[in-house]
Amino acid sequence: MLLSFSGIIVVIEMVIVAGWLGSSPPAPFNSGPETARFVTCYSSMDHTMVAILMAYNGVLLFFGSFLAIKTRKAFSAFRESQLIGFTIYTLSTFTVAILPVLFAIDLQLEAQFAIRSFAIM
Repeated sequence: MLLSFSGIIVVIEMVIVAGWLGSSPPAPFNSGPETARFVTCYSSMDHTMVAILMAYNGVLLFFGSFLAIKTRKAFSAFRESQLIGFTIYTLSTFTVAILPVLFAIDLQLEAQFAIRSFAIM
């Protein structure tokens, strides 16, 4: 049951990404100054699809936080509800701290790469 529910979540995300790739495939784009050129991918629906994916993942994160709050005092011999809640709260904190830095501030590509790498670790 849990595996099928997780599979449905992943399939929905894959359908969204497949729709993005089918409707507006990314193309290489040269950016940066003449002395240090970077090749990045760009799509005409880039901002729209990123917003859709973030909204979907935000709803999942909100639902996970809701479930963590509701089950935080549930008895368990292994205390997994508390560990899952701690993981959800930590992920929520990093999301609230990292996303505004990445999308609201115009950073150089090296700084964006460093922040994203730190957030993934």
